[in-house]
Amino acid sequence: MIRGVFDEEWFAACREKRLLGLLDREMVETETKWLNYEFEQAQVKIDIGDMILEQIVSETLQIMNEASKRTFDDHPLMKEPER
Repeated sequence: MIRGVFDEEWFAACREKRLLGLLDREMVETETKWLNYEFEQAQVKIDIGDMILEQIVSETLQIMNEASKRTFDDHPLMKEPER
């Protein structure tokens, strides 16, 4: 094969080698962040706590609304007068 002024295959191979080198270097530099699970564990615990609290508040409001509606509807002043 005759080499032209610009060999695309050679350029693609060089670019791939550089990209792999950059990715390898970044992986080594950021590896400590990947191995630190404490932050992720804390975040998951906070998220689960928030979901539980939201569920409890929602259920409590539902129970309170049902209870207040029952007492409000059962109150003697709320009944229609007999004719």
